[in-house]
Amino acid sequence: MFVSCLVLSLAVLVAALVSNPKRDSALVLGTPQDCLRVSNAKQCESIVEMALEIHARTAPRFADQERCAFEFGWDGCRAVTQFGNASFSPNVAVIVAVHDGLKNSKDIVPLYVGSPTASDHSAERGTRVYFRGRLVGYWQSNRFGGAAISTMVDLAGNPVTGSWVRKLRQR
Repeated sequence: MFVSCLVLSLAVLVAALVSNPKRDSALVLGTPQDCLRVSNAKQCESIVEMALEIHARTAPRFADQERCAFEFGWDGCRAVTQFGNASFSPNVAVIVAVHDGLKNSKDIVPLYVGSPTASDHSAERGTRVYFRGRLVGYWQSNRFGGAAISTMVDLAGNPVTGSWVRKLRQR
């Protein structure tokens, strides 16, 4: 009797956890497949478009490609046109979003990688990623069963959350 009650309680607990995912979760979208796992192609395009608009306002800008390339490498920069002015910024490497906020640009943060020449003693955590010129965390693209899955941790090594994304956007 005790065992059956224990099994039933465990089953109810597992069902509750599966049906009610953690509300403060964040999505780490480092590849198109990451986005397509949680959304359709049209919404993924919208997410990328919102992220690029935010990135144009928040990322470092350089008047010419050579200066940007000196800082971020030749493959690390892209042309950005905002208000009719052309400049160059580092590429967006990963987009982090509040799990339930994929339609709201306030819940999306585009991040870029740092200079390839900068020293980093935390490489085991992943690739350093920045927002508004500040190191904010570490991103990794791991393989699981042949599929690339992006993960990210904050500077303390904790997985990023929806609250973390919102706080970062407010800075």
